[in-house]
Amino acid sequence: MKLTFVAIRSLLKRRVVVYVIAPLAVIAALALSVKPVFFWLLVREFYFAAPAYTYTQPKSLTEARRQDLDYLKKLATLDGSFTAATRAEFLAGIAALEPQAGDLDTPQFAMDVSRLVALADNGHTNVRPPDRAALMDRVPLRFGWFAEGLFVVRADPEQAALLGARVARIDGIPADDLLLRLKPYYGGNFEHLKAHSAFMLESPDALHAADASLPRDRLVLDLVAADGRVSHVEVPALPPDPNTPDVWPEREMAPAPISHDAASRTVLQDDSRQPWVLRNADGSLFWQSLDGGHGLYVHLWAIDDDQNGPLSDQLQKILDGLKPGSLDYAVVDLRLDGGGNYLKAFHFARKIPEYLKADGKLYVLTDNRTFSAAIVTLAWLRYYGGKRSIIVGEHAGDREEFWAEGSHFVLPNSQLWMAFRTGYHDWEHGCYSLRRCFWPNVFYSVPAGKLGPDVTVAWKFSDYAAGRDTLLDYVLHDAVRP
Repeated sequence: MKLTFVAIRSLLKRRVVVYVIAPLAVIAALALSVKPVFFWLLVREFYFAAPAYTYTQPKSLTEARRQDLDYLKKLATLDGSFTAATRAEFLAGIAALEPQAGDLDTPQFAMDVSRLVALADNGHTNVRPPDRAALMDRVPLRFGWFAEGLFVVRADPEQAALLGARVARIDGIPADDLLLRLKPYYGGNFEHLKAHSAFMLESPDALHAADASLPRDRLVLDLVAADGRVSHVEVPALPPDPNTPDVWPEREMAPAPISHDAASRTVLQDDSRQPWVLRNADGSLFWQSLDGGHGLYVHLWAIDDDQNGPLSDQLQKILDGLKPGSLDYAVVDLRLDGGGNYLKAFHFARKIPEYLKADGKLYVLTDNRTFSAAIVTLAWLRYYGGKRSIIVGEHAGDREEFWAEGSHFVLPNSQLWMAFRTGYHDWEHGCYSLRRCFWPNVFYSVPAGKLGPDVTVAWKFSDYAAGRDTLLDYVLHDAVRP
């Protein structure tokens, strides 16, 4: 049969209707008019529970470890981020570990499990760092990465003299080199490891498990003070504390007191001079009108509700106070943002470009802690902002394509916590396959392209210690007001 152009176009239209429009229409109908059914299907598809334990009470450490490893095998079939090759490597690694399982102490076992889980190479598929840290010793110092390297940002009163020092070497190894050695224990891109590496760098147990030649009861630090003086100190480790609340490295940077650790000392003081990105550290949002209403700064600590109410309502109130086309520039700061529920930021991210003047700019600030729903928000801001959007900072803590969603997965005896991931995301090309993608992405996904920075700028510790923000200073003084 001879196909004319009109016939081909008609055929293509029918295929689009059958394979694209019709399925989307069905999902839309479920979502809009039969919400309970849609959400039941969504939970069943993406948020189902891990299999229940069927083991008897272990009679020995060896039996307990082998039960954990046997259960760990189930992760390979539950988590969508494993490829055929990494799944085979994961299962082979478990088989190789089983004969020696009873000889492994808790830190070594936790690190070995972390190494195996990291084979999935997915930022969302890792042993959860705070839970692993609770099983290990830790020095009374907290580290943070900056442009110049690794620094002490928080300390117990007894170690307060070390605040602000650059950590040149840990146990004789340059900090950057030690970071590279830890990559096998953390899946995802290198930036994601760097964002959470402090949990391991602060733990002699963790470092000893990665390299048996390193001491396991203390850290031997070569420190460089602000005036260039070099010191060599040994900091004893504190024993594991399973009751320590979750505190992530980005929160340690903020000077506001931490509830369980109110006595700790910080580089910055909790006063009005601290950078905006560190304000309201236990909330989700801080914002500031600039230049008499011609500019706007918004920092999102999390894409989630907080003590001030639903995040979407808070963001809408910001928009309600603006006139469309009134802003010379807007700065949306996604640094230190580990994610949340991306739907809570969608309306704001889609609408904020409408409040810019025709030649206005949308600056989006990112760092290696920008993750998960914050990356989704970044993609929307890039896509809807178009040529007016400029990403400034460091690469986000994940790739543009990743697996997320899913449910928690806890080993029965060690109680090591991780998650299995069931929903695929692609924020570079868009994600429209109903068989592969997280279903809401079919409606909300955009082909945003690469999400690396247009302008690479890292926060300098010298600025941080002085209460300044290198990235925001760049935007306000070099870009907006040249």
